[in-house]
Amino acid sequence: MVLDESVNKKIIEREDSRREEAISLLAEMIKTPSPTGKEKELAELLRDRMNKFGYGRVFIDKVGNVVGIVEGEGGGKSILYNGHMDTIPPGEMKDPYSAKILDGSAFGVSGKVMWGRGTSDMKGALAAMIMAGSVLADLDLKLKGDTIVTATVFEEEPGNIGPPALIDIDGLKPDAALIGEASNLDVTYGNRGVVRTKLTVYGRSCHVSVQERGINALYKMCNFIEELRKRNAELPSHPALGKASWAICELKVIPNVVNVVPDRCIAHIDTRNIPGFSYRDVINEQRKIIDKLTATDPEFKADIELIERDYVTWTGYETKAASYMSPFYIEPDHWLVKAGAESAKAVIGREPKIRVWGFTTECCCFTERGIPTIGLGPGEERFTHSVNEVIGLNDYITAIKIYAVLAARVCMEPKK
Repeated sequence: MVLDESVNKKIIEREDSRREEAISLLAEMIKTPSPTGKEKELAELLRDRMNKFGYGRVFIDKVGNVVGIVEGEGGGKSILYNGHMDTIPPGEMKDPYSAKILDGSAFGVSGKVMWGRGTSDMKGALAAMIMAGSVLADLDLKLKGDTIVTATVFEEEPGNIGPPALIDIDGLKPDAALIGEASNLDVTYGNRGVVRTKLTVYGRSCHVSVQERGINALYKMCNFIEELRKRNAELPSHPALGKASWAICELKVIPNVVNVVPDRCIAHIDTRNIPGFSYRDVINEQRKIIDKLTATDPEFKADIELIERDYVTWTGYETKAASYMSPFYIEPDHWLVKAGAESAKAVIGREPKIRVWGFTTECCCFTERGIPTIGLGPGEERFTHSVNEVIGLNDYITAIKIYAVLAARVCMEPKK
């Protein structure tokens, strides 16, 4: 899968000539707030820009995702680029939607940066994908396969809503996919998953002055927490993704009154799992802790469940989603990993790093459906969800070139 150097050169030169247009698109997107569940204005903006940029087919699906397709001549492999539209709330970030351009030296970044909520997570990558598709449409390279750019909803909430709909509802059938979460332009081939469970420990309420008449659910929870902490060291490992882990990061008591012994204590457990250690395995291991404590303490009563929530997207689409995302992993010598690395090298002039992510992504939504997937995005993880969220403009422009080169490389290949 080799792309002629003249094609690489055309792509790079065309994007260089459209640099200001690319920066303007990103600024438009940052100035358009899109917290989770409120992506409508951004979705409509992206639909309009894709139509303007020469995409052959553009639509917003029933879930609220935006899909734009640069159509090939037929008979070739297709690639899908995916990024999410939603962002976390601005929190204490100052001027979160200003899209102001600053000197990157204050952030340890070479050159200029753009400031704003979503620059690194992940409007920078999404804008780069849209521009890459536009560059390909502009050049008319006579590629065989389609380049599909998708902007999805509800990534910042637990559960998978946006990406699965692209395949299960919209019927897209790409031969490869790429997620643009921040990787500092490294090629990524895996990440641990996440499983969020709810543990409820039961006690018996009474006035705290006669606490011997009750059963303090918080005290019983402490026993579970200690056992959970001990078992963390026993969880399985993966040679590339590392060790599974879990932790309690949220705890509450009911009735939460200062002079009442609580009759319930609820904990949310966050588990980072690996291939071979599914969400069912996670729940079973946590039930074993309950069984052990129940066997030694007749007053210990608890249950564990996978957290599920009801969601309504900006289009009014209603669904229930479980709070887990599977781990993602493909072999580092997979053809798509190699193609990603070769495309990056063609643009940046050196071998890129090939590694795994330390956080969870939606890549699993595609790999679970038989679609090989990699990650590559501009931006650095240290800026995501921070009060100083920025993206280096040089890396943003570089990402556009890499995405366009990779799409041309894949879409020139005949479909087997």
